[in-house]
Amino acid sequence: MIKRLMLLAALALAPATPAAADYWGDFDTAIDAYANARYDQALDIFRPRAERGDDHAQYWLGIMYYEGKGVIRDNVNAYMWLSLAAERGNRAARLGREGIAGRMSASEIETARARVAAWH
Repeated sequence: MIKRLMLLAALALAPATPAAADYWGDFDTAIDAYANARYDQALDIFRPRAERGDDHAQYWLGIMYYEGKGVIRDNVNAYMWLSLAAERGNRAARLGREGIAGRMSASEIETARARVAAWH
């Protein structure tokens, strides 16, 4: 519910351009797919956006890896995607990354950080 309210607030503040409408419409479709356990559909929308540097999609992809929904559960990939989003100022991603770090070994964290560095 809170995630949905945050998304609605972002939509209200988004510029009223066709590109913004397309972006947020697709993003809302991805959130809806995720909420209704259509993880493949959500992944098809989040992954390409995350790979292009969209911090919102990076956050959600990190969550999908952490929860193992639509992908194999993988804390290293979750940490990596959340770190990339956190670098772009996504506070929820930073907090999520901190939470996941507490469940990871030092070696796993180092591997995730190396993946973030390789990403750049």
